[in-house]
Amino acid sequence: MTRKTHGEIIVNLWFIRHSNGLFHYGLDYAEALGDAVGAIWVRDEVLAAAVRKRLPQACVRQLTPRALFLALGRVATGAALLFTPSSHPIAFVRRQVVVVHDSYPFTGRVGRIKLALFRTALAVSGATAGYINHADARAFLRQCGLLASRTRFLPNRIGVTGPRSKASSGRRAAGLETTVIGLFGSDSPKKNYDALFAAAMAAQPATRQIEWRIFGHANAYTDRLQRDHPTLAIKVIESDRMTMETFVDDLDIAVSIAAGEGFARPVALALMRGVPTLLLDTPVFREFYAGSAALFDTPEALVAAIPENLDDSKQPRFARADELRADFANGVAWLRQQAFPGELA
Repeated sequence: MTRKTHGEIIVNLWFIRHSNGLFHYGLDYAEALGDAVGAIWVRDEVLAAAVRKRLPQACVRQLTPRALFLALGRVATGAALLFTPSSHPIAFVRRQVVVVHDSYPFTGRVGRIKLALFRTALAVSGATAGYINHADARAFLRQCGLLASRTRFLPNRIGVTGPRSKASSGRRAAGLETTVIGLFGSDSPKKNYDALFAAAMAAQPATRQIEWRIFGHANAYTDRLQRDHPTLAIKVIESDRMTMETFVDDLDIAVSIAAGEGFARPVALALMRGVPTLLLDTPVFREFYAGSAALFDTPEALVAAIPENLDDSKQPRFARADELRADFANGVAWLRQQAFPGELA
């Protein structure tokens, strides 16, 4: 393969503060793009170490705000393609792709300011905006007035994995009465845990033997949840110390009632690993998981259905996995074409 024109791809993770879903989404694309990636930008040493652990051959640059400003200036006048897997377009950088995961960051008073900045930066840069779902992210970009020619479906990567080797039913066979329910993420109230835990407390004593495990990071939000719901067994499992696969494989049920998710990568993994999965019926969850997960209109209905969903032998697999793998591969090929329009096979 011969590259005829233009330059490398810069994967810009600088605006991502934690090793969350956006971070791993960016690394998935960086890994798939391979030697097309010239550098990966991050803001601190913790994330730099996480990138090097996942992609040991990558050129990782930890940038101060000043260094970022100077690097962006070079990109604006150079041939590289800037790929930012978050909704942070850079004004006056024409060769860039940003990705919108959901419209949640643009809600509320601060969100309206972010929306104005987002629209302005898109207008003066000519950037292309990727979206990871149709129900929310693509609809949001249309509301922003972005032409279809400046948008692209760039879905999450779906790994190839089979059912877990240790089914959760083994816990019950061993006489352990605790039901372990997995929750994903601790970054913001959009996870809607207050509503879930309120429903769980209202259902006591039926929910007394449940251990609620949150895969994420301990912070002010999780501390408050534990204080506000003292009769529930709520544990935070630090995502930096355990792989998501290990976390998922020890669950009886996976649950999400988040109202602002763009995809929910852990939900896809749970379904592929054969974990019974219960979700709030939202447009995004319906887009990806209808027919695979059980969908409920209210948190109360979801909590009430927990006892009847403990049999993982009846859990359907992720129905859209193959389709989304093909979409991801098309997205990677498209990014390469944007970076190297003269590339010949």
